[in-house]
Amino acid sequence: MKQVGRLALVGSYLGLPIAGGLSAFRGQDEHLAADGEPPKSSIAGIFVINLDDRTTIYRDFLDHTSHALGVPHLAIARSPGVLAEDQTLAQPWVRQFLPGIPQVVRQSRGALGVSLAHLALWRDLNTAPACARDPNAYALVFEDDERIRDSFALAVKRIEAFAIRATPSPDLILLNALRPTGEVVGSIGPAKLLKAGPHAESGRRPNVWTSAYLVRCGSALSLIEKLRGMKYHGTLWNGLDPQFDVVLQDMFARRESNLTEWVVSPSQAISFHSEVVSMKRAIDKMGTKNLRAPTSVRAAAYRRASRLIR
Repeated sequence: MKQVGRLALVGSYLGLPIAGGLSAFRGQDEHLAADGEPPKSSIAGIFVINLDDRTTIYRDFLDHTSHALGVPHLAIARSPGVLAEDQTLAQPWVRQFLPGIPQVVRQSRGALGVSLAHLALWRDLNTAPACARDPNAYALVFEDDERIRDSFALAVKRIEAFAIRATPSPDLILLNALRPTGEVVGSIGPAKLLKAGPHAESGRRPNVWTSAYLVRCGSALSLIEKLRGMKYHGTLWNGLDPQFDVVLQDMFARRESNLTEWVVSPSQAISFHSEVVSMKRAIDKMGTKNLRAPTSVRAAAYRRASRLIR
């Protein structure tokens, strides 16, 4: 599955088609609108991280998300996932992202691949046409095990309206986090929008999961720089332990960080993933142990979940 030209093509689709698609749900969940009229959307791109061997999951994600947003498949750019194999880890770009990566990686390669996949996408956003035109715009990023609810489009537009008015604007907005915690900055229908704050760097962190989020175009490189400089016990983060979403939360929580993060609460309010499919809760409980269901099982679970959330 090649991605040739996909980032460039997405920029051309994100004018009328995406705006029109996001407006398609005006007849539903009207309570999400501000002053009786949903705010306009300025999404700079829709991206999904997907490994090459997960073709069934990828097609299922495209079918569901493009239908729900009212956009063509081509308006959703595929960002290749990363298999942390020896030949990949030997490439210079890997150490540019993660200077603390060990010379020999013996375990948790799945966790390392997740870290590299998100970092590589953030790097690519810096040159994506729509992001280049407006660094204050937001890119919408999914992992391929995420499903959006019918209220998602209007909720995102409402979130954008809050973000545009905020000073400073948030650099990252998690749309489906585990243990969402923070100060309320607004309401999006029955859900709340929270500004994340400090937390202890031990135990289970709040606001983890990176399966669906908005990232500010102009903040992507700053996020990379902050993460690559993260240290634990005086040693640069190795990309493996803690896992990517945990380190991301620690970065935002540290006093020296000048970046801002918002979170939608409660979990799974506007988007959804099945524990049968993603096993995210099990991974969260068991640390770096890699749990994966066969692709056929995960795809079937997606279809069941899709029927349940409509």
